[in-house]
Amino acid sequence: MLAMLENGASGNTQAQMLTTMGFDADDEEGFNAYFNRLIKELPAHSHYTTLHIANSIWLDEGYPFYTEYLTRTANAYCAAMEELDFSDPKSADVINNWCNKNTKGKIKSIISASELSEDLRLAAVNAIYFKSDWADAFKTSNTYKQTFHAPNGDYQIPFMHEDASYSYFENEIFRMAQIPYKGQGFCANIIIPSDDNTIADVIDHLDAEMFTSALNDQYSQALNLALPKVELTCTFDLINIINDLGIIDATNPEIADFSRMSKSPLFLGIARQKTYLNIDEKGTTAAAVSMGGMMDAAAPEPFVPIPFVVDQPYIFIIREQYSNIILFVGVINKP
Repeated sequence: MLAMLENGASGNTQAQMLTTMGFDADDEEGFNAYFNRLIKELPAHSHYTTLHIANSIWLDEGYPFYTEYLTRTANAYCAAMEELDFSDPKSADVINNWCNKNTKGKIKSIISASELSEDLRLAAVNAIYFKSDWADAFKTSNTYKQTFHAPNGDYQIPFMHEDASYSYFENEIFRMAQIPYKGQGFCANIIIPSDDNTIADVIDHLDAEMFTSALNDQYSQALNLALPKVELTCTFDLINIINDLGIIDATNPEIADFSRMSKSPLFLGIARQKTYLNIDEKGTTAAAVSMGGMMDAAAPEPFVPIPFVVDQPYIFIIREQYSNIILFVGVINKP
């Protein structure tokens, strides 16, 4: 979503967006090529996994967007484009139906009719759907309730159990187990705090360098794995998160520079993500829709299992193992 909007940014706004997403401030060509390759290649990494990635840009009918921006973005991000009358409440249904279709019914809506009519001029929407079975399914006979220690209290919920060897890593901050999906192309990494640490401590310390180092230093370890079953949906307002990451100008109507998108001043006024996650004995289903709304800017040892009991808030990651591309990452405070 942010990548599609970056193609309309200029000056410091563009530089912040590119560098925050890990590229040089003047490397839009490499930036677009990278994401184009991911969109086309990631879904083919495993015949046993369903991975669907879709992008769309919805334009307020008659608003003066530059054709060059629309063409460049459509080509780089395989994005569908459509003009809608944003003053018509039915236009929200069109966008939401697209979300519903591209997440197989897991995310049914991303925007309301009232939001379309409040100075919104463009909505860039990304949808992703993931479904894969575990390489080795959990036995339903080994699923039973035990205590999960959530921030707001303890809960009795179903846990899946398995004694097996997994790729594993631990340090003084966190412990990590890796569970492969069928076909070995994708995997889930489960991260829990070490010793007396909390999930907040892990988040404070865990960065890309540490995560990559942990992946490289994994070893086979027998685990007595206890993993909670999960089915949840979440909605996130991303504006503050985007600002904290370093993209500041884009959300400020006074200084945002999207002059390659339109001759009229625009800023990023809405940034939202909805997610769905289901983890059970068979495997994982996950979906997410992200939307950016542009608004008028006037305003080996012996087999001795060690416990790995996921009975407290934890980090759940779905990634493609060979490229280390992370598809989903989140903190589960209460399954």
